Amino acid sequence: MNAEMLMLAGGLAAFAVTFYWVRSRRLREKYAVAWMVVATALLLMGLFPGVIKGLAQATRMAYPSMVLFLALGAIYVFSMSVSLSLT
Repeated sequence: MNAEMLMLAGGLAAFAVTFYWVRSRRLREKYAVAWMVVATALLLMGLFPGVIKGLAQATRMAYPSMVLFLALGAIYVFSMSVSLSLT
């Protein structure tokens, strides 16, 4: 399984889990929005890997480094949104 298929599968799984948790009232809607953004980003990266490759070439980074950079950026943004909502 390559990275694009893994991101696509992860995005679909994130959508399914988020919908399930919202419907069963285990996850509040304001947190679900952040998870939907993460799932959408994973789906887009899985469907259009050329965008990531183009970003990697434009910034002169290797493809795996760009994927790691984007993943860490998403983790940072998500952590910040959770911290803001808890305070």
